[in-house]
Amino acid sequence: MKWNCRECEDVCLCSVCYIKGRHDERHEFIRYFSPGSIGVKVPKRFISQKQKSLGIFPGATVARGTDWSWAEQDGGAGSPGKVTGLRSYEEGIGDRNSVTVTWEKTQKTANYRVGFEGKVDLKCMVDGEAPGYEYYKEHLPLLDGDILAKYTDTSSSIKVNDMICVGMSREDLKSAQDKHGGWTVRMNDVYDVDIGDIVRVSDDRKFVQTVQQDHGGWVDDMDMVLGKVGKAVRITPKKDVVVAFGRKTWIFHPACLIPDPEGQIFEIDPISSGAQQSAAGLGDILGLMLAQMLLGGGGVRVVGPEDFLQAAARGDDDLIVKILKSNPQLANEVIKGTTALVLASHEGHNTVVRTLRTTVQRETQPDN
Repeated sequence: MKWNCRECEDVCLCSVCYIKGRHDERHEFIRYFSPGSIGVKVPKRFISQKQKSLGIFPGATVARGTDWSWAEQDGGAGSPGKVTGLRSYEEGIGDRNSVTVTWEKTQKTANYRVGFEGKVDLKCMVDGEAPGYEYYKEHLPLLDGDILAKYTDTSSSIKVNDMICVGMSREDLKSAQDKHGGWTVRMNDVYDVDIGDIVRVSDDRKFVQTVQQDHGGWVDDMDMVLGKVGKAVRITPKKDVVVAFGRKTWIFHPACLIPDPEGQIFEIDPISSGAQQSAAGLGDILGLMLAQMLLGGGGVRVVGPEDFLQAAARGDDDLIVKILKSNPQLANEVIKGTTALVLASHEGHNTVVRTLRTTVQRETQPDN
């Protein structure tokens, strides 16, 4: 939104400046909700009452949210953390699109997205909101049908005979069903997989492909394990399951799995089979790497781009500098769906961020 003064043609304020009292508060303003929208006259600020917003601000107690993809940094699902500051997730892109959180269980401090690229890693815990910015309630637009229509994809409306997948936890579904049809135990058809469980993958290829979207993905090599038995070796932050077939692992949505404690595990040798790994998010990839190392025994260490990525995540600037001397292209290379710069920024390793940015700038400068 922007705010234009009705009395001074050259005055246009952002929302922060408008709330902080920049320009004459006795002047009338016009609010514009978005580019091309019709302006709406609002009351003068000096006769309006400010209110305090509540939410994810310094002092708030938070837990992992919808877009969480940072493994067990928080100490596990539902673990509380304290917001200690607001910041920009990446330098030069916004100034309030991430927060710094210290987790109670792990005492780890890192930066998390609360708007950067449309992602929100966190949610407030019950009664965990903290006071934030002030605002004029009567100056803001109502969330009416016109605004909803602008941001709602009506093409995704559910129609009769559509196949659907409920993408939420049992607890969230129970809450959503309150006053909307209620909850019965028959709705709990998805098996709760624990680490160490012996499970059988559904043999319905179309069903598995559908539910795997955004939950580990699908590659054609997964055909070989349809209807086969494996062992659950890890639960990802999204509650998907890393299933091992001998020394080969894939990520599966739990809806694809059926308990089979007496089943014989289907063994795959990843070297001889040449099987592809399914696509996954960053948190899942790191988890798969860990699972593969555990399956392969202690002391396993692969030298390559993944080591560079892990060094950035640890903040090991000395190792980063050494690797970049011989492989400067790694500074901006996409590795496992992310870059070292994104990881270092997330972890708050500013020295590594500066090293990477300097290398990227040097590598992208045209030769004279």
